[in-house]
Amino acid sequence: MIRRTPCEFYIKYLLVHPDGYTEEDIKHTVREHQLDWPGGNYLARLRRRVNPPDPFHPYDDRHRASYRFLTEHKLHTMFHQDKTTLAAIKMLNKPRAKEAVEAMFLVQDSPRLICARLKQMGYPTTPEILQRYSHFFFNLELVDSTEMRALLRMRIENMIDDGDSTINIKQRDAMKQANYLDPRHAAVHSPILPLAGMMNQMRYGYMPSNVDTARIAKSAQVSSLIRAQQVMSVPGPQSPAQALNFALVAKNMGEVMEQIGSPDDELNRDLALILLDTDTSQPPMIEVLSEGEHTSDMQLLRERNDDDE
Repeated sequence: MIRRTPCEFYIKYLLVHPDGYTEEDIKHTVREHQLDWPGGNYLARLRRRVNPPDPFHPYDDRHRASYRFLTEHKLHTMFHQDKTTLAAIKMLNKPRAKEAVEAMFLVQDSPRLICARLKQMGYPTTPEILQRYSHFFFNLELVDSTEMRALLRMRIENMIDDGDSTINIKQRDAMKQANYLDPRHAAVHSPILPLAGMMNQMRYGYMPSNVDTARIAKSAQVSSLIRAQQVMSVPGPQSPAQALNFALVAKNMGEVMEQIGSPDDELNRDLALILLDTDTSQPPMIEVLSEGEHTSDMQLLRERNDDDE
């Protein structure tokens, strides 16, 4: 069961709004903004946890009970919208900015990096706007990774109107196929966040710098060997073929490391540089290096041979 949704605070706002939105109204609004509707009896469970006072005057800060309720449920800035909240709401209607922000939230990019990326895309924003957007529309603190994967998958179903007409089925199938290129899909299905972050950067045309390719190749080799051992430990009709595929990946990763060098080689080079930087001994004099047989222009006077010994 999906217990909560990243846009729970926004749904709370719609749920207690004085206009009295119905469940269908709330569901339509959430789907229209391509947010995450968990379905089931979620709204009934949420309604039991949210009990506004009677009377409820959310737009009157002088009404103590209403103000206390909005503060307790962290809804005050949605009913009393400042520039930050309005900018966060406006982002909902900018699909490319919304996609980029949510993908970078999923790989835990810093707010400053997200702001810089959006500015280059033509969507200037601030960390405060990102925090407000996260709170109301994409609050990852409310769900675990399994729920988030399921909710993103459900978005595809929710984007298409209900019905089994031919055009709806074709649209749904097309959206499912295109979804694999969505950076949010790659981010939420990647077990290694730094790699997901690099893929997300490349998705927007930024080539990551200082990538430790040797360490990545080594990690891929180790993972392949572990998977090969895993499938062979549970024998099945496909186990030998799967183990062979993983073994080939490990072999190829070994060949890659031969070309670019192993992580140990890079570590040894780094240690050698550290030794050079921290060596406090005096460099040897030229007389010691040439045993006194040099001229002022640093040329040897004569070649030494065994007869000189």
